[in-house]
Amino acid sequence: MNPIYSIGEIINRVNVSRRTLHYYDQIELLKPTKVKDSGYRYYDTKALIKLQTILALKSMDYTLDQIKELLDKSEKAAPIKPEDAWIHSLSEQKKFCIKQD
Repeated sequence: MNPIYSIGEIINRVNVSRRTLHYYDQIELLKPTKVKDSGYRYYDTKALIKLQTILALKSMDYTLDQIKELLDKSEKAAPIKPEDAWIHSLSEQKKFCIKQD
């Protein structure tokens, strides 16, 4: 069974603010896996990996729009196993860097 993490657990694991997670949800960059009736948000491992990818791309000065476009393309292209998501994002980063030169 895939573990489910509360927003508090995500904040502690990834060093991201609650406000940032709410904003990513609002702009549909990272949706919670589950939202309880109480409004509490929960994320699975796939969402956690996606968040780590988002933060890695942000650290490389990608805009949120660029990140969303990259992730949308990769999700539509073919299903990606969570363990392959990081490799795929690095490949996309490399392509982008080569274009910039």
